[in-house]
Amino acid sequence: MDAQWPTDLPASPNESILASADYVRRLIRHVREAELAAQKRKAKGKASSPQWQDEAVAVLQTQFDPATGTVDDKLVRGELAKRGLMKDKKIMPFVQDFKKNQIEKLGAAAFNRALIFDETDVLDQNRTYIAQSLGYDALRVLTTDEITREGADLAEFAPADPASLNRSAEAAVPGVPAFVVKNLVN
Repeated sequence: MDAQWPTDLPASPNESILASADYVRRLIRHVREAELAAQKRKAKGKASSPQWQDEAVAVLQTQFDPATGTVDDKLVRGELAKRGLMKDKKIMPFVQDFKKNQIEKLGAAAFNRALIFDETDVLDQNRTYIAQSLGYDALRVLTTDEITREGADLAEFAPADPASLNRSAEAAVPGVPAFVVKNLVN
């Protein structure tokens, strides 16, 4: 080999490209894990509003102790109750999941919910790669707004229950998209 090492490399890596590539890898792994779980449930015969999430995360952030990397559960529950959020049955499972999968892993960075790339754009640009990686013939990307808007035509996702689709979409957070898998083979 007589090839020379490239000399025109950028001084530092493009963080946006690295973050979006990592996002696509994690998404594919997440979809595969969910498919396996769904297959196991099927084998056994078992068949939001972003605002409430933002409010819950805001409460967690106010109770976050950077020194210990933890939140005081009692104070969190009290603040959620004071804001009237405890009436929603989704709130505590979301809070517990956010603590376990975001705060424990990322610490204070978990509260920065904005991505440094356009999530929908990355999914659209990588749709073919994701579909091939998962062994799908096709992949369709929809935003939460497209699924949850009143009068949305969700017939193509039948026999999935529209309420189930809405719940799935409402549970999506930046960097952790919701997804629905539909097998088109009869």
